[in-house]
Amino acid sequence: MATYNDKAWFFVRTTKKPYTAKDLARVMEISPDFARKYLFYLQRIGYVKQVGKVKQNGEKIYRTTKITGVKTVAIDRRKKVVIDKNLGIEINIETLEEHKHDRRSAKEKIIEFISSQTDFSLKEIEKATQLNYTTIRLIIKELKNKGFITGGDKKSGYRYRLTKRIKEGV
Repeated sequence: MATYNDKAWFFVRTTKKPYTAKDLARVMEISPDFARKYLFYLQRIGYVKQVGKVKQNGEKIYRTTKITGVKTVAIDRRKKVVIDKNLGIEINIETLEEHKHDRRSAKEKIIEFISSQTDFSLKEIEKATQLNYTTIRLIIKELKNKGFITGGDKKSGYRYRLTKRIKEGV
């Protein structure tokens, strides 16, 4: 039996046209309250974005901006987290909001730390920079995808190594 999270993620990742929380609730036969909260959380972490409002009732219109995979992206309203099983991460909405405006400086702190190391782990970065672990993982993933660092897998003992100098503004 599919949960509200399963149904909502299926709708969000497969719908090509803009939609509202009411559309999500009606089509997937889930609670309208859950549909609104689900879209609110996904918007906060950048998976959907608001593209307008319905003129008659002011309801928000959304469009999917990021799909990480077919596994359910779930929300836990009590803990205020989004759980992305595709990426294997939990994103705390409150912590994300605190650091959202400071994302650039978080990246700068991480780059400053890793530039002075021969190799490093995510926990070492967290201890040195006092940044949120989820923020660190996202920034390290970005740097790894851009080819600045390698490692982070079981073979490397979950340690990373800087492969080329990181210039400002990356």
